Amino acid sequence: MRFNKKILRKLSKDSLDDKSTPNEKIATVTTERTQTVETQTEGTTKTPSVKYWITSVTKYAYLIVIASLMAGIFTPWTIGVELGLVVQGILILLLGLAGGVLTFKAVKRQNPSKILSFVGLGLMVISLILVYQISGRPIF
Repeated sequence: MRFNKKILRKLSKDSLDDKSTPNEKIATVTTERTQTVETQTEGTTKTPSVKYWITSVTKYAYLIVIASLMAGIFTPWTIGVELGLVVQGILILLLGLAGGVLTFKAVKRQNPSKILSFVGLGLMVISLILVYQISGRPIF
């Protein structure tokens, strides 16, 4: 359990100076603790800035480009594979990527979400099944 140092110092000064009852000390500490929590939550309710949105969009754009390159976006021009098959591959990889991002976001939240992580894992499993399906070796 973490304690606020200012509260502990004040509590120790009060115990030396004042002969108050333990219940009064607990009430004092409780009110001071709620005041510190209120000031901490007030600072975290900022609206995201434009810079935050630009970096976030850029980050996901890089991921989409990498997934497209991994799917072989240039394959139709190099060895003559159908363009539709390549587009399916890109969409399947993006589905798996979305599952990975959802799982990552679910784990990194302040209160981890089981539902969000299961949805992310489910999307990755579906992506894996679809990869085997378009490769001609279906799992089921």
